[in-house]
Amino acid sequence: MTGHEWELDYTTNLKKAVKNKEQKWIEIGYTLFAKEGPKGLKVDTIAKLLNTSRSSFYYHFAEIEIFQTALFHYHVERAKLMAESALNCQNINPDLINAIIAFKEDLLFNRQLRVHRHMPDYAECLEKAHRPVEQAFLKIWAKEFNLENNLGAAQMLLRLVVDNFYMRISEENLNLDWLTNYLNEVVEMARRIEKSWLNHPLTVHFCL
Repeated sequence: MTGHEWELDYTTNLKKAVKNKEQKWIEIGYTLFAKEGPKGLKVDTIAKLLNTSRSSFYYHFAEIEIFQTALFHYHVERAKLMAESALNCQNINPDLINAIIAFKEDLLFNRQLRVHRHMPDYAECLEKAHRPVEQAFLKIWAKEFNLENNLGAAQMLLRLVVDNFYMRISEENLNLDWLTNYLNEVVEMARRIEKSWLNHPLTVHFCL
């Protein structure tokens, strides 16, 4: 190996090491944000969990606002993965339920974004993350209720359920048993709403 080749190899490996370290900060920060929201983003706490110094944080991100932006970018990418997973589902139970459980932390992160969406950057991230997931869920939702030819009605039902879902989930209850019972309940309720909406589209009252 020539001196130039060694230098290129060393530089490449160094960049990978830095990137891996940044990713560890992001993954821990992501978990804390999902649990506690923005108040959980404390440099000392994350550094302790990573068994490193707080100076390492400032080397990689300079300030907490830059770190938060990195978390938001990571969340949007995670949302795309969730959308891809949902597109491969054939039914709500068990396929979509299993897909949701696999992305539990991402849903809790999204819940925090919804809670704090009065802040523009939170609202922007929420919209970017929600869009691909809603489109993926809409496909299977419309299929479940035979509304492939009426996506407007399917989307309305889905958005009502999503709003209710985020009001009810927590780190403790978002598990397979709770989610199965919840979605069974929601599917039955949504069928009644769908029937009422089709019969009386101007007088339906939604009470999820």
